Amino acid sequence: YEIFTGKTLPRRGLLRHWRNAIILAWGIAIFISIVLVIQPSPIYSLMFLAAINMAFYALISWRSFVHRDYLISHLRPFVTSPRLLQNLTEPAVDAQASIRPLFEIVCRDMLNTRTACLIPLGRLAPLVGKPLLYPPSANITLPSIIPSSATAGSGLRPINTIQGFDWAVPLWAERGLIGVLLLGPKIDDGLYAQEEIDAASASAERIIDLLAGEEMGRRLIELQRQRQSENRLNDLRTRRVLHDEILPTIHLAALQTSAATHTTPNLRPLLQTLTDIHGQIAELIHSALQPPPIAPTAHFVDGLRSIIEHEFTGVFAEIRWQVDGTPPKLKEDTQEILIHAVREVVRNAAIHGQKDAKVCLDIHIITADRLCVEVTDNGVGPQHLSSNSTEGSGNGLALHSTLLAIVGGELALEPVVSGGTRVSITVPIG
Repeated sequence: YEIFTGKTLPRRGLLRHWRNAIILAWGIAIFISIVLVIQPSPIYSLMFLAAINMAFYALISWRSFVHRDYLISHLRPFVTSPRLLQNLTEPAVDAQASIRPLFEIVCRDMLNTRTACLIPLGRLAPLVGKPLLYPPSANITLPSIIPSSATAGSGLRPINTIQGFDWAVPLWAERGLIGVLLLGPKIDDGLYAQEEIDAASASAERIIDLLAGEEMGRRLIELQRQRQSENRLNDLRTRRVLHDEILPTIHLAALQTSAATHTTPNLRPLLQTLTDIHGQIAELIHSALQPPPIAPTAHFVDGLRSIIEHEFTGVFAEIRWQVDGTPPKLKEDTQEILIHAVREVVRNAAIHGQKDAKVCLDIHIITADRLCVEVTDNGVGPQHLSSNSTEGSGNGLALHSTLLAIVGGELALEPVVSGGTRVSITVPIG
């Protein structure tokens, strides 16, 4: 089979086919021996030989259907619905709970391994979550940093730096490395076949894609709900301010104007009242409206600067800009997602700033193989926000990181030693 097709036999295929051939050969040999001893009529010998062949063919056919049913029963978890809609509409559902049986089937029935671990890496790691272990009760301590020997190249690679595992299978996708599958020894202490590794790699990649896609959909739905809630709150606030504050003030101004026509006109209180009305209306419109849209032809840096200066004028003590290199022209959707992500970071810096002084902001734009925007502030950071605060909990950054992952970008947050927070946002170029 391997010589004429160039492919390897399926797992246990050599044993299964040669076992059938040997059984048939022994059956015919026994029949010929009996014929030579008792010497029956030739017609009966041919009838018995035909009966033996038919019985053997029936046995082979029966075993083929049994093997087919076995394969279908083990293939069913790979083709059944992942219940994406149910998991998206029920945020409390553990996404890995529905995927874990699929991973156990890969490890137990396909690989016949003692221990295994699927570790997500790269930009999809924050969406996938924690690694998957087999068996789930295994007491295995994973290193905080996966060695480069386990992720270099492709195919089955031996490792000896992670306790409990002997092999590593890097998982690659169009956007680079997405994970690594660690394998321990087989239960029968045999070797892994290439067919097993290929099937396990495809299954592991599908598991990572399912988990990442489900979490991405959940975050997008949460983003939509958040936007609807914000619009509803803005609408209610607009109605309340107009009804409870602005309309009574306008009525007071009308009374003052009417009184001024009958007495000595004193227009200073009237002008002050109208000025207050103007300020209230301007503040209401500024808080209710979205930031100005960016024209498709506008440069990224110019568009980002106009957004920040329009919305956060007077909020920070100082905003320092630094641009290294010449930022290229980005795709329209990538530019919009990047600008809104930076805006969310700046908004968090304004919300979680120091209470006794205004925050200084540094925006550093770096152009290399990828476009990176670093936003650094000297505030207290969102990690010091109290649990009962209503000013935001940082979920906006998680939602924007999901949008960035869609276009191939990522968002990383780290504290600054001297105080404050640094947020790095990167997107691909081109």
